[in-house]
Amino acid sequence: MINEVVGGMAEACGEAGCALIGGEIAEMGEVYRVGEYDLAGFAVGLADRQAMLGSQRVQPGDSLIGLQSSGVHCNGFSLVRSVFAGLTDGQWAEELPELKASLREALLAPTRCYVNPVLRLAGRGLLSAAVHVSGGGLQDNLPRVIPAGLCAHVDRDAVPVPAVFDIIRARGGVEPDEMWHVFNMGVGFVVIAPERHAEDVLAECRDEGCPAYVIGRVSESPADGRFDWVQ
Repeated sequence: MINEVVGGMAEACGEAGCALIGGEIAEMGEVYRVGEYDLAGFAVGLADRQAMLGSQRVQPGDSLIGLQSSGVHCNGFSLVRSVFAGLTDGQWAEELPELKASLREALLAPTRCYVNPVLRLAGRGLLSAAVHVSGGGLQDNLPRVIPAGLCAHVDRDAVPVPAVFDIIRARGGVEPDEMWHVFNMGVGFVVIAPERHAEDVLAECRDEGCPAYVIGRVSESPADGRFDWVQ
């Protein structure tokens, strides 16, 4: 199991253009049951301060471009476990037509790695800022790169929501607002780009095999709110 875990981590690092250069393994039989383990890690990089993306580059009129997620990714699983508590092994393994996979396969789909398309976009000077959509969804993560006096307006209807989220919502009776606050809802990463670069960003993402969509825009805001849904 250790060989498989370390091998998978090394492969993922290679895909992202970095290296697995060290690690420590502690075996604590009195803490973990057989077959259980946890991982903790970090990455170190070097950035050119003059080339860094961020709120200092964001301007009114910039486009919000969502990069399609591969599913639930790694957030919201407390809710997922609550919603599907009590399912039998057969129900977990049954292929669902709307997913073209089993529920187990859909929920555990590997998180898409966005590093290569985002690095290419940044290298071409097409971006103002970039946002990883993790816990808290779009509404908690996008404001981190929106400066005072501006607001990110997102159109939910512009986001193609994967079927796995519809299943979670329906089975758990979860309110739509709560779904958008907990999950990525199909947008795992957002890049902010000047409107004149939007088509180039979309084309670059397509070439990288990462579908992307314009999901909103940045505008001036007299209030301090840095995020809003398009009504």
